[in-house]
Amino acid sequence: MERVVRIGAFVRVRENFAGLVPIYELAERDPEAPESVLRNGDEVMVEVLGINLHRRRILLSLRS
Repeated sequence: MERVVRIGAFVRVRENFAGLVPIYELAERDPEAPESVLRNGDEVMVEVLGINLHRRRILLSLRS
């Protein structure tokens, strides 16, 4: 886990590659705040939901 922000959490997938786990993909029920589910430095298993090469974005989920 790189950092928790208001909209979700940024997770390092590989060196120099990070993706976003949006708040709605953090848990089965939408949490009030991302910090209630994750903290900076946590290790997590994520599923890749999508990759946008043009915008250089990776969408991730913890729910699966």
